[in-house]
Amino acid sequence: MKNNESHIWSSKQFKLSTVYGSNWLKERDNLVKYYVKHICCRLASDKVFIKPEIIDFLDGNSNLKYISMKAEIREDIVALIQHSAKSGDDVGGLWLGSMDCMISQSTGEVSDITSFIGYRWFRLNYMYDDKILVPENSFSEDLVVLSTDYNVEPITIINLP
Repeated sequence: MKNNESHIWSSKQFKLSTVYGSNWLKERDNLVKYYVKHICCRLASDKVFIKPEIIDFLDGNSNLKYISMKAEIREDIVALIQHSAKSGDDVGGLWLGSMDCMISQSTGEVSDITSFIGYRWFRLNYMYDDKILVPENSFSEDLVVLSTDYNVEPITIINLP
């Protein structure tokens, strides 16, 4: 993806078949399992119970439930990469978000556990909740359409000296 990031930034999409070739369906499934395993490890490290159906998914025995994943382009990171390239620097790295959740005041039940994982300008936002029976998944089709967001106005970064 790094070799094609300028095209991905402008089109806000990419094809898994371009990344993986003719074996893209199997590789897509492996990618989704990689992210699900990462998400489960993060949840388990915070003492969150992992539903057995998710383990069944990782073992190839069922469809994914309870975890929604949405991919996006971080426009502020794109601006930082472009700005840094002017001086010959290559920035970006792997980053993890904090875990957030909703807690019911009346029952103490935890729901809507959210976080993200990112590499360079690419971020995967996710939510774990046992009420999600048909999860959103940015990788459900060959064409992955990316939303955009930022924390710092990209123009602020672009205008840096």
